[in-house]
Amino acid sequence: MIHDGGHVPRQIRFSEWSRVVDHGLGAETCREIDAAANAWRRLNGLSVSPLSFAGLDGRELCARQYVGVVEVNDIQIEIYPKLDSTLIEASEKQPLPPSAKIDTVMQNLMWMLEVADHRDIIETATAHLQEAPTSFFDLFAYLLGKNLLPELELGVAHSYVTFEDDLRSVRGRIGLVEQLTRNWNRFDRLSCAWDEFTADVPINRLFKCACRFLADRVQYLEAARLLLDCQALLS
Repeated sequence: MIHDGGHVPRQIRFSEWSRVVDHGLGAETCREIDAAANAWRRLNGLSVSPLSFAGLDGRELCARQYVGVVEVNDIQIEIYPKLDSTLIEASEKQPLPPSAKIDTVMQNLMWMLEVADHRDIIETATAHLQEAPTSFFDLFAYLLGKNLLPELELGVAHSYVTFEDDLRSVRGRIGLVEQLTRNWNRFDRLSCAWDEFTADVPINRLFKCACRFLADRVQYLEAARLLLDCQALLS
């Protein structure tokens, strides 16, 4: 990060629950860092400040269990997760080789899987696939179809809907008020009201409208197939 005037800020990097001994910061800078850390605490509703000073004359900079960046003037303090402590401890003059970084990441990943008691790991081959551009419409369509289709296959939602109309024969119940007023002299028109158990309900109309809208805009074939299957069930 370059500040005004092309000056590169000093960076202090360490991991959570660790400390920097003899940080070399001035008293005024320490007060500004403390104020910035407390502003972070208030903004995020934390019970304690993410940073604090300890030791003789506050020469130790200590971090708690929070990860983030505190920047004051030309000082930039970066707090990393403690799993990255190995990478942080490597100095810029003797950086870790890429293989060591990969090993560190994999070790942390395996540790997290072990702690989570997740052992359902299956080794598979590597697939070589060509990249294809994906639009937001493709993504939205795939997510909609992927989650909606299994629900529709279990059964399309139905509900009782009340209909009213003038019919030639009785269906359901006769509306006496309408028949005696609006149709009092029309023996060929009977005011009826009846209930139908139908899938033509608002939620299904909304799903069908969304499927039609996205189907006209997708390029991803799998998403298009899912939408067509959804529309068939909603028809």
